[in-house]
This record gives sequence, structure tokens and C-alpha cells, in this order.
Amino acid sequence: MLLASCEQVMFIDISDNDPKLVINGIVSHGSGMWVNVTESVGATKPEITSFVPVEDATVRVFHGDALVATITENNTGNYFSSEFVPLQGESYDIEVEAEGLPVAGSFIEIPGLVEITGYDTSTLVRPGFFNNQGASKEVDFFLDLSIDDPEEPGNYYMLGAYLQENEQRYPLNLDTEDLDMNVYISDGMGILACNDENFNGKEKVFQVRSRLAGPEGFQALITISLYSIEKEYFDYLKSYSQNFTVLNSDMILFEPVLVSTNIDHGYGIIAAVSESSVQFKYVF
Repeated sequence: MLLASCEQVMFIDISDNDPKLVINGIVSHGSGMWVNVTESVGATKPEITSFVPVEDATVRVFHGDALVATITENNTGNYFSSEFVPLQGESYDIEVEAEGLPVAGSFIEIPGLVEITGYDTSTLVRPGFFNNQGASKEVDFFLDLSIDDPEEPGNYYMLGAYLQENEQRYPLNLDTEDLDMNVYISDGMGILACNDENFNGKEKVFQVRSRLAGPEGFQALITISLYSIEKEYFDYLKSYSQNFTVLNSDMILFEPVLVSTNIDHGYGIIAAVSESSVQFKYVF
């Protein structure tokens, strides 16, 4: 009765900010540049369908004062170029301009490449099962990846696993019990990330595992990639992971998580990476 007597309905007027560009993408020493451009939405339009791709924008890349690339839309909201190949250790200004919206962009530096110096794999075949394609196997892959971490502190890494088919990459979920891994995103991307705080300047062996199912005789080509990443992208992954954990918990009250961004006058993240990869085949 006491609680009921204190109940009061309050109406809060939330005003929407002016829309800004939302830019998410990756700039890779190995494969060029890709960005996706959409328009931000206000608090009164939270539905997922309200995220509208921005068409006819212009993406410009500057190296110092020199314009080194201009990228126009390839398909709906996506802008990519494999001809622009950034250099390790070099800094770039990325500027995105679209009619009716403030110009937004990011300043990035391509990290130095840290090579995979060795790897080892082992497998565990689980009992087969049947589906509409016939008999299939389910296989656990246990992977050890070795690197020599540079002596200077402040290096950041991300791991990814992919099934390679018809020149396309399909992400595989990664898991680990490695205590050095600061970030684990399990929402279908299977991303692991860490800094070198506990192994700076030493050899490091990442121990990870993945699982894949396939029909009898299927030949899988699996790629394991180690990405050297910027601190800004690591901070984004960490905040994304925290936010994902909170939103998928059963807590009624929780501390809000501000997802990190490196976009000036807009939102999102542009990741600067250098990639080292190994591949192996497995026949089911």
C-alpha cells in the first residue's frame, strides 16, 4: 500500500538531435578499404528499419595534404576500393561528405604487421548425424598460433576464423580459455581480441578452438587471421562486448555502456588493421 501511494506517471519529452552520418568500415594493409554509410536516427525511431543507407556520398582519403583516393558508392550504402592500398605505419584522414548532413570522418594509423610465426592444429570428430543432405560430421578444431610480440608496449590484436568458399569468407565462431583475451564477442561474429599487457616483447601462443559441420567428403578450406589493430578499434570492441553482454542479460537495472567511436562529427568506427593469415584444409 505504501508503494502504491507513491506511484506517479511522468511524461518525458525527448527531442531528437539533428541527423549525422554513421560510418562503419575497415582499412586494411592487405585488402584495401570498405565503409558502410547510414544516417543516424532519433530516440523516437528505435526500430531497425529506420537505419537508412546514405547514397551518393563521397569518401575521400588524404595522406597528409595529398588526396590519395576518392570512392563513390558501389552498392546501397557501401563504398569500397581494393585499388587503394594503405601503407603500414602511415596515417590517413578519411572524410565522408553527403548532401544535407555534416561532413564526418576519422584519423587512423595503419598498425605494423605482426606475423604468425607458427601454428599447429588438432581435431576431435564428434558423432555423425543425418540431415536432408545425408550423413554429416561435426569437428572441433584446436588451434595454436604463435607470434613474437614487439618490444614496444601497446600492441593490440584480434583473431578471426573463416570458411573459404568460392572466393568468399564465412565467419566461424571462435572460443578460448586464454586469460589474456580481454574481449570475446559471441553474437555470431566469433571475435577474440586482446592487448599485450601480459606478454609484451615475448613469444605468445594463442590457443583457440572452433567447430564446423560438413557432409561426408566435403573439403573445407579454413583461414585463421591475426589482425594487428589500433587502440581505438580495441576500445570499440571492448565497449561493444560489454554492451552486448548487458543487453542480453536478465538484469532489470544496469549501468549504460557508451560504445566507443573514432568518428568526428558523426558515429561509428573505422578500423585500421594489418592482417597475417594461415590456411589449412580438412576433408570431412
